[in-house]
Amino acid sequence: MSKASVTDIATIMEKIKVLPPGALDDGQLDEAVHHAASEEASAANNGGFQAQVIYLLEKGYTVADVLFLLEV
Repeated sequence: MSKASVTDIATIMEKIKVLPPGALDDGQLDEAVHHAASEEASAANNGGFQAQVIYLLEKGYTVADVLFLLEV
């Protein structure tokens, strides 16, 4: 999956901005977000410890957090 570009985000948000109030449901993208996150996490888990550490650090965990989870 590629990273979102500023242009892509702006394109979608501009289309959303012109919709009437109540036209969108907060849950409309929930399933897609869960699916994308699940695939990403699965790839990290299947990649071994280094992939898992990188994933957690990229998601905002600190070195201390990861070491705590590893109990070291």
